[in-house]
Amino acid sequence: MRVLEDSCSNVRWSAAEALGAISDEQAVEPLVRLLNNQREETIIRLVAADSLGRIGAPQAEAALEAVILQVSSTRFTRPRATR
Repeated sequence: MRVLEDSCSNVRWSAAEALGAISDEQAVEPLVRLLNNQREETIIRLVAADSLGRIGAPQAEAALEAVILQVSSTRFTRPRATR
């Protein structure tokens, strides 16, 4: 789904949102790639996560769980700044 790779962030955002609204299971893999793209804008990654949640396929749920675990471990294991 090349539209999720469009150079315009508004297009990527709209596409990710629409794919979740129609619960297209074929969109799971491209949405997972979008979610895992560290260079992508945070809001677009959040829309991808929301869409994966709406689709609810096992692969979508696994991707969301992986991101939650990654964020949790990063948040709680990051070294504290020295004072």
